[in-house]
Amino acid sequence: MIIDQKLLESIDFIIEQTIDGSPIGHDELNNYLGFIDIKEIDKLIQYLEIPLLRADSGYRFDGGVGQPLNTADIKSHLVSTSSVDIAVKRLVTSTNELLLAQVENSIEDYSIVVAESQAYGRGRQQKQWFSPYGGNVYFSLGFKTERVDHVYLLPLLVAVTLRDILVRHGVDGLQLKWPNDVLINGKKLAGILVESKVCGENQFVVIGIGINIVRSKQILASVDQPVAFLDDFQATKMIDRNLLVAMLIENLIKVLENPVDDMSLISAWSEADAFKGRSVEVMLSGQWKQGLAVGVADKGQYVIEMETGKVEINSSYVSLRLAE
Repeated sequence: MIIDQKLLESIDFIIEQTIDGSPIGHDELNNYLGFIDIKEIDKLIQYLEIPLLRADSGYRFDGGVGQPLNTADIKSHLVSTSSVDIAVKRLVTSTNELLLAQVENSIEDYSIVVAESQAYGRGRQQKQWFSPYGGNVYFSLGFKTERVDHVYLLPLLVAVTLRDILVRHGVDGLQLKWPNDVLINGKKLAGILVESKVCGENQFVVIGIGINIVRSKQILASVDQPVAFLDDFQATKMIDRNLLVAMLIENLIKVLENPVDDMSLISAWSEADAFKGRSVEVMLSGQWKQGLAVGVADKGQYVIEMETGKVEINSSYVSLRLAE
């Protein structure tokens, strides 16, 4: 569906007015917002699984899932001395897009945007990262760097860091899929999207992370591969998303400011490689071709042994999957 900024702002306003439990009517909405298309609002509410219900010819907030994201709660878990700007949003087009658009205004060491939902969340190859409201993590961290030669290893670094965080949350069975997915029992749990923008003599880099926490019918219907949800593996306790976001901030800053050497990183990533030693298929020249996954090489490229010899995949726009 087509989602414009006014539609997002209208729904954000409805949530703001009803999140305390008070309903709001259509007449009151029209007084505040001018004419609004109720049908389009209802469609987006359903599409993004926003916990707004019809009530008294208007809407009421239905509470959502778990504790809302909150800047104060996130900051209460931080111990880093780096200057960090944290923005928590209810509805955005994309957390990565938002950071890239405001790069010129970035004054802190790190800028973070976390959202309850994304209308146009995206992953690799411009694929949609479906982002229903509440319960999950849609996170982006931006920073300026002169080390443009090391940006290509960032997806691997972030994947290893995210896996370590989830392991500390007691999640077992975590593996990594080149170049940017975290799997659990072979199903996609989280995705990573690293983007950059030239900013004078520096480069502004944005690390985007999406983590499926709460089971969603829309996610299951929209993704063309097996999907996992963290709550399925945390039956005895609810995930504290504010703590999880704080751990992402702390650990990403730590590895960015104190990076391990490249070979140690590649070794750590390889230990969790979901495909290494297995038959895989890779999309080359518009065709799926089969080979044996060898693993990650020294510059972060993925090596596949094929009939014609070893092939190094060094583009994140190449698709890789297990052979059927």
